[in-house]
Amino acid sequence: MGSFLLASATLGWMVALPALVGFKIERDTGYLWEAESLACNPFGFELLIEGGVLRGGSSIHEGRPILGIRHLKATGPADLLVSGGSGLDRVELYIDRVTLIRDERGVLNLESFLESLLGGAKALGDGFPIAECHLKIDTVEILDYALPAKPSHKALRLGIDADSFAAKDAIGLFAPLFEIISRAEYLPDTVMETARDGAVVAKAPGGKVQLNARMR
Repeated sequence: MGSFLLASATLGWMVALPALVGFKIERDTGYLWEAESLACNPFGFELLIEGGVLRGGSSIHEGRPILGIRHLKATGPADLLVSGGSGLDRVELYIDRVTLIRDERGVLNLESFLESLLGGAKALGDGFPIAECHLKIDTVEILDYALPAKPSHKALRLGIDADSFAAKDAIGLFAPLFEIISRAEYLPDTVMETARDGAVVAKAPGGKVQLNARMR
């Protein structure tokens, strides 16, 4: 009987999880979420997402795709979901396209999204370290509305493949992206400081970081 109940609970978890994730994202951030597949092993924490798309809500840039995730795999301690955990062991994030939007107040959408979803400490404040990260990004689109009289729009074809670096919080996972943007001055340094501070971009032994960009 115990095995049957455990199996039933696990099956219920697997069925309900995609809807719960979408509900939490929409409720907490105002963004819309869909994914081809989403699975989570709650016993030895492992989250796997394939074909995920994050879109702006009705009042946030008219449903524009913000993040196109080809593959996301996150692993961590077994008690992560129960205790809230102190961080993740490894995150693999492969992105087809990310859209960075700086609004009229100068706030970057990626920062505000992560802060709304995870809270300030985990998103931007050293509260959710990731021991090892692997980030791939194909394309980034940058929309800057901070100067209404002179809005800017750039699309960059990136060759980011950054592996075996650590992050101090969620925004630090995107450090290689922000490093390129900062170096090329596509957005002001004041916007990039939080992301750069949230990362430890030192390579682990045998790790690799390849950063290439072409603007179009």
